[in-house]
Amino acid sequence: VADWVYHDKDGNPHIHLMTTLRPLAEEGFGPKKVPVRGEDGKPLRVVTPDRPNGKVVYKLWAGDKETLQGWKIAWAETASRHLALAGHEIRLDGRSYAEQGLDGIAQRHLGPEKAALSRRDAEMYFAPADLARRQKMADRLLADPALLLKQLGNERSTFDERDIAKALHRTVDDPADFANIRARLMASDDLIML
Repeated sequence: VADWVYHDKDGNPHIHLMTTLRPLAEEGFGPKKVPVRGEDGKPLRVVTPDRPNGKVVYKLWAGDKETLQGWKIAWAETASRHLALAGHEIRLDGRSYAEQGLDGIAQRHLGPEKAALSRRDAEMYFAPADLARRQKMADRLLADPALLLKQLGNERSTFDERDIAKALHRTVDDPADFANIRARLMASDDLIML
């Protein structure tokens, strides 16, 4: 079930998919864990010295992480196919940034209060751990600016200088680092001007 869809301040779509973790039974929801059944239909049991009748083996009713990941990827492929049929350029990728080779690009949400302050260009306080995380990402982009192009390329098929600047602004605070990375990106052989 699609819970809700929204666009962030940069216009990027986000969706949160939800599924129940319990089966629906006559009296409401059933248990999260269900017994694993053998070919005879009886629950599988692991026999140990302290449990001669065996301990029942359980599994999650909703499926394991691999099952949920498969659903996520299938949903992204289906949505991308329908977006293409509707003439939209954007494509969804059900993989994590790490699986796409973009680990470290993901950012924590500012939260509603800081996001509102950010929209008004108000001065904001960041905890030392957040500043260190932002600096680590800025250092990664200084070493390999192409990471940002890869991220933008995953989000949309075309983008302009303003999109690059907005993406950089989300991570890089130092004006000199910002200018350095932006200049290197604009000079990149991977960037094709239309």
